[in-house]
Amino acid sequence: MLDWLLGKGLKAQEIEKAVEKILQEYDHYIVHYQKPPRAKQEFENRYRLARLKMMDMAFFLSEEIKILKALMAKAEEEKREQLLAEMNPRPKSDKPKSYADRVIEKLQKAIEPYPSRGIHPQANLDVDKLYGALEWLATSIWPQMVPHLRTIDSQKTRERDLELSQLIPASGRLGREEEVYKSLLTEPAPLNRIAQQQKELILRASFWLHRTRVLIQTGSASNDTRIKEVCEKALAFWDRIIVDFRLRDLKPPKED
Repeated sequence: MLDWLLGKGLKAQEIEKAVEKILQEYDHYIVHYQKPPRAKQEFENRYRLARLKMMDMAFFLSEEIKILKALMAKAEEEKREQLLAEMNPRPKSDKPKSYADRVIEKLQKAIEPYPSRGIHPQANLDVDKLYGALEWLATSIWPQMVPHLRTIDSQKTRERDLELSQLIPASGRLGREEEVYKSLLTEPAPLNRIAQQQKELILRASFWLHRTRVLIQTGSASNDTRIKEVCEKALAFWDRIIVDFRLRDLKPPKED
């Protein structure tokens, strides 16, 4: 991966090409191995610092490639170990887990890699992780997609962009419905009221994901190679989130 840049000075265009390729590999790492986006964000922070310090980009990027290869190798080893563990399960304990416990454990494992939103210490795990995933999309993926989606449908793109800004405001603030949920947990409010707000939060997030997915899917059929490539990769993120959070059936009304 990118071995062509080792041992040579890089032009601005080559640096841009290398960084883009590294970011794509991080996206693959996140999706394929179901890893949180932290490693990609740390690379982006190191890259910004390297530019500020005017570091030798060939050296910097070659070192970053080594870091990424090490992460990939470690993730692949973990995947092999997990496969071996599944093929050779540990002996069952004297007290077997109930069916409900096994289902909950499986569901929690699917969303474990996603970042937490940090709404409240007592927040429902699905809500906290789902909005953590939306925050990641809002900061790391969505801004790169908007220019391409505008060429597909500028009106729909503006609508989805506005909805996302309401779900995940800038500057690390919580959205209006998140604040309501946080207040309910802090009081604390009756359990049925808390459950109602959790449902509202999940529905809002799911509706946005499904509406946006329709727009992205349209882009994946574009005749423009670049738009098609970007949208096809984005669909992998969207579908992974929808499956992991069990949102496939929580679609907005057809007339929407």
